[in-house]
Amino acid sequence: MRYPFVYDPGARVRVSERGHSFNGAVGTVALAPRSVARASAGWSGHQQTVASDMGPVILYWVRFDRLERDMNGDPCEAAAVAAAHLVAITGAQKGRRKGK
Repeated sequence: MRYPFVYDPGARVRVSERGHSFNGAVGTVALAPRSVARASAGWSGHQQTVASDMGPVILYWVRFDRLERDMNGDPCEAAAVAAAHLVAITGAQKGRRKGK
């Protein structure tokens, strides 16, 4: 998959994909906690790359501005969210175009 933006820690983002459990959630890209990075492979700081049938998928660790609910209804302060589901928030520190 191709992603137009690379998000650095501190970038402000919104989850945009309809049907996503965090649809509309606003937060900040942050370093994944050590416990999360140790529990699943592919983490490099704030970004994780996982294999899928469609090729590599990039996820970012996002700390939400307010408590969100995951797909099971459990409270969630932060989560790994696929880059394809993130939109940079205008007027805040934005993601940078890939390759720049």
